[in-house]
Amino acid sequence: MITLCSSRSIPVFFSSTLETLLRYLGTKTLVLTGIAGNYCVLFTANDAYMRAYKLIVPRDCTVSNTTKENNQALALMGSYLKADIRPSSKIKLSKVRKKSRRS
Repeated sequence: MITLCSSRSIPVFFSSTLETLLRYLGTKTLVLTGIAGNYCVLFTANDAYMRAYKLIVPRDCTVSNTTKENNQALALMGSYLKADIRPSSKIKLSKVRKKSRRS
């Protein structure tokens, strides 16, 4: 499990060696957080989903220009990208690590 905080203005997979590093590390689950939840986080989540990563996007760890835009982005990630969008206080990372190691 790896946590990605996007500080770039574009998705973190674009023009980077991140995918190579994640595959080398055997990463299966990504925790995505950041600013511009309706842009950078959403597109990074989409890129990660297309690469078969399991996604966790804690709803209280992303922000967009408006609450409505943030909620729409989270709904898309939850529905279409199968992301876990529970609040961070409800996510037990120790359980996620154990599941990730088993699969």
